[in-house]
Amino acid sequence: MINRKGFTLAEVLITLGIIGVVAAMTMPTLISSFRKHVYVNSLKKAYATWQNIFHKIQIDDGYFTENLYETEFFRGCFVSTAACEQSIKDNLKKYLKVFTVELPGHHSENIRYFNINSNPLTVLSISANMFKILNADGIVYYLYIRKAGDAFYTTVYADINGSKLPNTMGRDLFLIARINEAGKLVSKQYDTKDCLGDEIPSIGYSCLARIIEAGWQMKY
Repeated sequence: MINRKGFTLAEVLITLGIIGVVAAMTMPTLISSFRKHVYVNSLKKAYATWQNIFHKIQIDDGYFTENLYETEFFRGCFVSTAACEQSIKDNLKKYLKVFTVELPGHHSENIRYFNINSNPLTVLSISANMFKILNADGIVYYLYIRKAGDAFYTTVYADINGSKLPNTMGRDLFLIARINEAGKLVSKQYDTKDCLGDEIPSIGYSCLARIIEAGWQMKY
C-alpha cells in the first residue's frame, strides 16, 4: 500500500497564520508605495500642463514675451478686479479642458487643507481669494493672483485628486507654479527643506522640487 501523508490541520493553520502576519506587515508599505506612485503621476501631469499653458500664453499674442503680465491672459488685471476675473475665466478655457471655473468669493465648496505636518493650512488661504478650476480630469487647480502696490504675484496650486483625502500639502496638494513681480516663471519652488525638513517649520510648498530632485519619486 502507498502511504499518503498529508498536512495536519494544525500545520495548515500555522502556515495560514504566518502568511497572514507577513501580509499584515507588508501590505501597508505596498499600499503606501502605490498611492505615492499615483500621486506623482498625477502631479507630473499637472506640472507639465501648466508649464505648457504658460509657454502658450507667452506666444499667443503673436510674439514671444518673457513678461507674462504683458500678455492678453493677464491684461484685464491692470484694469479692474472685475475685468481681471472675467479675462482670466475666459482665457482659462482656451488652455484647459475645464469643467467649471469658480471666481474668487464664489466657490461652491471650500475644502479644508493641511500642511505636510498635518496642521491646518492657515498660512495658505486656499479659499475665497483664488480662482478654483475644476478640470475635466478630476484635478482641481487654484490660481491666486495677488496685487501688492503696482506689482502682481501669481501662484498655481494643484489638488491632484480633487476633494478626496488627505488634502495635504506635499501629498495630494502641490504648489506647481509661481510668477514673480517681473512676470517671469520661477523655476525653483522654495527650499526643499520646507518639505519635511529639520531646520525650518515644514509647510510643504517645496515638495514638488523635492520630488523632481528625486527623479519624480516621493521619497518622504
